[in-house]
Amino acid sequence: MHDRDTKFIKEFDEIIKSTGSEIKQTPIMSPNLQAHVERVVQTLKHEVLNEFVVVSKKHLNHICREAQAWYNNECGHSARENLPPSWGNQPEEIETIKLKDVTCSTKLGGLLKHYWRRAA
Repeated sequence: MHDRDTKFIKEFDEIIKSTGSEIKQTPIMSPNLQAHVERVVQTLKHEVLNEFVVVSKKHLNHICREAQAWYNNECGHSARENLPPSWGNQPEEIETIKLKDVTCSTKLGGLLKHYWRRAA
């Protein structure tokens, strides 16, 4: 799916169609229709890809897979009360968290971080 911007030339559409995919265009005069998709792409670009020199397609795929897993399973989203999309419900609230109860995991060499509280 893409908007009706002139940057999507006929040859671009032909490449997409050659893979067996169908092209769907957004309705006319609807600039914010793909806002969620554009936000994901912006996050991937600014928080991940700008930090790497990508050397091959395999390397790019690895970076994108790791970033996707982080974005969907660990990264907090403001629209979900800072919970990742894959989390079902709010964790139970606690009044005090000790520093030793907080754990950090990293992806992509420490670029993407996720902090959580250890189980009691």
